[in-house]
Amino acid sequence: MIKKLELKGLRGFATTQCLELALPDDRLGSGFTAIVGPNNGGKSTIVEALRALSLTEPPSFTVGKRNLKAGDRVEILVRDEAGNTKELRTVEEGGSEATLLANNDPIPPGSMFVLPSRRFFEPLFGKGIQERRG
Repeated sequence: MIKKLELKGLRGFATTQCLELALPDDRLGSGFTAIVGPNNGGKSTIVEALRALSLTEPPSFTVGKRNLKAGDRVEILVRDEAGNTKELRTVEEGGSEATLLANNDPIPPGSMFVLPSRRFFEPLFGKGIQERRG
């Protein structure tokens, strides 16, 4: 179970920000974390970071995704309750390629499924493929 997410340099996260996630403890409702906030507050970026960590290959972080105030580098880290970590970071300042570092990977490939945030949601599901005329 993921206990902590740390973000730096991804979109609006110029400084390191930590998100502590709730862990289940056999109580009703335990283990549930809700991410709420104003528009442009970073909610979709958190989902994007989790998605990037769930991929089998490290993604590229293009210019629009990297924060210049963070040295033009992206660093995303998750830690589980046992202290295992998985880190994704850009290879060099100003570069888009990323590398993946894991210490007893808390998110092995195929163990986590992340739905895309609304930023990447295509509401028309294949616009132009089918006609709506009967």
